[in-house]
Amino acid sequence: MLMGHYLRLFSALFPGRCLPALFLLLPALFFPFQVQAGESGRLFVYPEPEAVRITVLETEKEYAPGLALSPGDYRIRITKFGYRDYQKAIFIEPGQNLDLFVELEKKNEWTEPETGLEFVRIPSGCFQMGCGEWAAGCDADESPVHRVCVREFWMSRHEVTQGVWLRLMGQNPSRFQKGERYPVEQVSWDMAQDFIQAFSIAETAVRPRLPTEAEWEFAARGGGKEAIYAGGRDISALGWYTGNSRGSTHPVGKKQANPLGLYDMSGNVWEWCLDAYQPNEYKKGEPDNPVSADKPLFRVRRGGDWTSEKHKLRTLYRGRYPPDLQFESNGLRVVLEVDQDKESNTK
Repeated sequence: MLMGHYLRLFSALFPGRCLPALFLLLPALFFPFQVQAGESGRLFVYPEPEAVRITVLETEKEYAPGLALSPGDYRIRITKFGYRDYQKAIFIEPGQNLDLFVELEKKNEWTEPETGLEFVRIPSGCFQMGCGEWAAGCDADESPVHRVCVREFWMSRHEVTQGVWLRLMGQNPSRFQKGERYPVEQVSWDMAQDFIQAFSIAETAVRPRLPTEAEWEFAARGGGKEAIYAGGRDISALGWYTGNSRGSTHPVGKKQANPLGLYDMSGNVWEWCLDAYQPNEYKKGEPDNPVSADKPLFRVRRGGDWTSEKHKLRTLYRGRYPPDLQFESNGLRVVLEVDQDKESNTK
């Protein structure tokens, strides 16, 4: 009805030869907001977790929410350390606002490609750190028990082996050079720092380091559980110590793992921690991600070794040693700290 009215009006105003022009003007008059064939669409990605790296493979444009894309086919890749890579093919219509909702799948294991060192995700959590009533034979520096919370981190499944050390450092300081799968030893705390520096990770959001003392105990106790040794009470099944080592270290991973899938946290070689050793450290009661940064005479080492009695293999025992001295029983385990917001183009 309305269109007929406009036709009659136009005919009266512009008789005869002007009438064909009307049909050329009608689309503009009645559909002024029609999308043009080449108009760009826009892409909005809503990932979970939020801080991820998003790449649109068929364009050189850096992704940002509302990225303008010409109509056509594209592939979207979403990556984040600790999650499985996500890739999806999409098609952008002219003028379309495309919303893409993505939930990434977590990985609980990761292998560093250059060295082959395996890592396990250690979930965040809180626990009662120190020697409680459930554990007999407490030493003075293991008290008082205090509540500690740690952020999520990644820990190497095994102690650093001689093979991994040799590939990165070009020499092997160990006394027991019996094979690549034996733990590296005769490593000072200072040498461990040199190794950490050499242990570069392609993921720029990931920083390798030694574990803090709180992280080490939390992981050794299977997430802060009441565990005397790392994996249970039968030390012969869990680790190498003076009662079964026969005077030597042994290849990593030959004993039973703890509940988090970590091997040899009780016995084989001592493992350096990041912290300075202070006998009264627990009295400070720092609750969140504690680490002692005081200038030390000693650095903390944990877990006991192949020469240790059972008492020193407890998850609670706080060993110490001068940071600049080598010793045939000192080795290390690596932790990866992940910056959740770094290398993200979505936040």
